[in-house]
Amino acid sequence: MRSRVTVKSIPPFAPNEQPAPAVPPTIPGHPLSSPTGPPLASGLLAWDGDEKAATVRFGAAQASFIFQVNNVSPGPVTITSVQSSCGCTVAKLPQIPWTLIPGAKGTIDVAMNLAGKSGINIKNLIINTDRGFKTITVRTNIQPPLPAGAMGQTDRMKNLQIATANRQAVLHGECAACHSMPAINKTSAELYQAACSICHEAVHRADSVPDLKNLQKQTDANYWRTWITSSVQGKLMPAFSIENGGILNPVQIDSLVKYLTETISSAPPASLAPTRSR
Repeated sequence: MRSRVTVKSIPPFAPNEQPAPAVPPTIPGHPLSSPTGPPLASGLLAWDGDEKAATVRFGAAQASFIFQVNNVSPGPVTITSVQSSCGCTVAKLPQIPWTLIPGAKGTIDVAMNLAGKSGINIKNLIINTDRGFKTITVRTNIQPPLPAGAMGQTDRMKNLQIATANRQAVLHGECAACHSMPAINKTSAELYQAACSICHEAVHRADSVPDLKNLQKQTDANYWRTWITSSVQGKLMPAFSIENGGILNPVQIDSLVKYLTETISSAPPASLAPTRSR
C-alpha cells in the first residue's frame, strides 16, 4: 500500500493575518521528506497533473516523466528545492532556485532508476517554493519478464523491421542478446536450439520464416551449408559465417550442417514427388 500525500488548498489571508501552522507530511524512506511551511495554495502554479505513470519492459534501465508547470498568479513564484522519497528518483529543473514570473511555463523532468526493481514502484517528490510546497508522484509498472524463448508482438515487429533493413543487424547490437550470445561455443543440437529454433520454431514467426522440420523441398548438406554460411541476398535470414559478417566459425557450421542433415528428411513431400508416366 503506498503512502499518499493529500494537498489541500488554503484560503487567502490578510497581510496582518498569519495562516494556521501546517503539519508537514512525511514520506517514508527519506530523511529529508518533511517540508517546511504550508502547502502551495491553489491559483499560484498550475500543473498538468499531480501523478504521472509509465509502463516499461522488464530490464529497462530507467523510467522518465515530464511535469508541465505554469505560473498563473500575478506574482513570481520561486522553486527553491526538490526532495525525493528515494534516492533512485531524481528531478531535473532548469536551475535551482528557479523563478517563474507571471505567465511563465516550464517543465520538470523526473527519472526513476529501475535497477533491481520489479512490479509497481511509486515515488513522491516534494517541490519546495517560496510560497509553499507541492507534492507530485511518479508510478512505474515494470512488466514481468517473458518466459524463456518467448517474444512479445512489439519485439517481433521491431525485429522484422530491423532484418528487412539489414539482415545482419539481428546478430549485433540489442538483438545479439537473443540471436548471438546464446550460440557462443555451442555446436550440433545445442547450437540449433540456440541459433535456429528461436526463429524457425517460434509460434508467431513471420510468414517468410519456414519451419525447417516441415520444408516443402528437398534438402542435403550443400543446401544447409549454403543457407547457414551466406544465406541469400534479399532474404531475412542473415549469413551466419564469420567471414560473411556472422557469428559461427567453421567447426560450428560443420556441426550444424551434420545435425540438420541427419535429423531432417532429405526427401521431398509425396505431393511434390515426380509422377510416373504410364
